[in-house]
Amino acid sequence: MQAYDKFIKYREKLKENESIRKIVCHVQDWQSNNNLQNQIEERCITKSDFYYFLGFYEEIEFLRKGRFITNKMAKDMFAFYAIEISKNKYYWEYFDEDFENDKDWENFKIFVCKMSRMDK
Repeated sequence: MQAYDKFIKYREKLKENESIRKIVCHVQDWQSNNNLQNQIEERCITKSDFYYFLGFYEEIEFLRKGRFITNKMAKDMFAFYAIEISKNKYYWEYFDEDFENDKDWENFKIFVCKMSRMDK
């Protein structure tokens, strides 16, 4: 599969997967009203949704590491929501995960770190 095809596949997943969409819509809403950041339960976002979201970004990190997509493409097209979730303590507390110390989400953290450094 060509890089472009992989990009299109993952872009469609970002736009169409229900678990990812719940979280993306929540991030978009709190961009206009910060008080909505901690309203996870009201949005019916499940632990499964959260894990699917994190797993999606771990896949993006594998594509980036394998040079199937460029750093710029990963940053421009995918990084925003991952970075926002990484900074939202409510998600990590609500789903009883430790962003700082948990090794289970190492590739997600690598992706966020790499993409955040590209802002500077």
